[in-house]
Amino acid sequence: MKIAICSFSYFIPILLFFISSQAYAQVPANGQKKQEAWAGEKKQFEKSFKRWLDLKDHHQGNYSYTRKSGNSTGFSHTTTITVTNHRVTERKFESIGPSHPDGRPLDKNSWTERGEFIGTSSDKQAHPPVTLDQLYAEAKERLAKPIPPFHQGILRLNEQGLLLSCFVRDTRIADDAPNGQKISQ
Repeated sequence: MKIAICSFSYFIPILLFFISSQAYAQVPANGQKKQEAWAGEKKQFEKSFKRWLDLKDHHQGNYSYTRKSGNSTGFSHTTTITVTNHRVTERKFESIGPSHPDGRPLDKNSWTERGEFIGTSSDKQAHPPVTLDQLYAEAKERLAKPIPPFHQGILRLNEQGLLLSCFVRDTRIADDAPNGQKISQ
């Protein structure tokens, strides 16, 4: 008498070992993972903040930056903030939905706010109209708090040493959306 065996049945013990070893690998023996501190990131941040202050003074508070967001379905949006004399003077927004099979986007939306109308759009997908000073202040607050258990703190700077992102990400979730700010340009 022959017993039918699935050709993939030899993978099952390997898969079970892999799954169980991953489950135990993430939790220390006492079942608790301690909170992490922002190690060298604080020094990097302080250096970046000083660099920012120098550049802001050199350019007399005139600059722009872009923040982008998107997801795996093809949706994306971009917000560009323009600052003149240390004040937000313009906010541009553009969103593009996933592509239609013929290549054109299914949804495209764009608008610009200027002057007293800045921040009046009801579109919640746009990033708020804030200065880089305000984003640095948010990052400083985030760096002052311990990183929660099972989370990773991330500070990224661009090639000039300026803030690109400062956020906390849950390491238990593969596609966790970060909690913090991200600047594209």
